[in-house]
This record gives sequence, C-alpha cells and structure tokens, in this order.
Amino acid sequence: MRILVVDGDGDLLQAIRRAFWKRHRAWEVLLAQTGAEAVQVLARDPVDIVIVDLGLPDMAGVDFIHQ
Repeated sequence: MRILVVDGDGDLLQAIRRAFWKRHRAWEVLLAQTGAEAVQVLARDPVDIVIVDLGLPDMAGVDFIHQ
C-alpha cells in the first residue's frame, strides 16, 4: 500500500509518517508539503491513497485533487 500525504506542515507530515510506520510497516508513506510537489510525486510514483489538506500553501487542496 502506498499513501501520499500532502500538507504544508512538515512536522505534522513527519508525525503521520511515524504513526503509519509504527502500525503498518509494510505501507509506504510518501510526503509532500505543496500541491506542486505532490503532482511531481504522483508523476513518478503511483499511489493507492491520497490524503490532502484543503489549505495547501501554493494551491487549494480541491485544485490539487482536480489535477
């Protein structure tokens, strides 16, 4: 299972990664702090689940989802 988490708060992203690692070590968690970074991640790495903050620093989370 590959999960992409997109949020502008880097500390929160790291906490989420640790929480997933503790409970689901087989899952790969990819992180992005901006919508643009998330688009780049998706271009190179297919994922099963995307979790996105609706208030990203560079675009609205809804706009990212539409992309």
